[in-house]
Amino acid sequence: MPDDVIAGIGFDPSSMEREIAGVEQPGWQICTWRGERKGLTILTTVTRSLDSLRDEADNVDKRSVAIPDPDSQIWRPAHSIDTVCEIMWPIGDGAG
Repeated sequence: MPDDVIAGIGFDPSSMEREIAGVEQPGWQICTWRGERKGLTILTTVTRSLDSLRDEADNVDKRSVAIPDPDSQIWRPAHSIDTVCEIMWPIGDGAG
């Protein structure tokens, strides 16, 4: 994602990381940016389907949304329901 887009939505382009807590996640491509009071993480995988991600036992408040793709799904992990919202859509055999 271009730096001007990241900056335009309130995140610091120079804060980009490609791991989670410094640990590479096999099967995933990850980019994380930090802002003053929030973070943005974009993940993609070809090893997991959208259905398998959505259907994890910890996910609650599941629903369909039409953005950014007509087949997008949104949910919240129960362990972080007040701080995390996940939006995923199909990308080939995987999800993003």
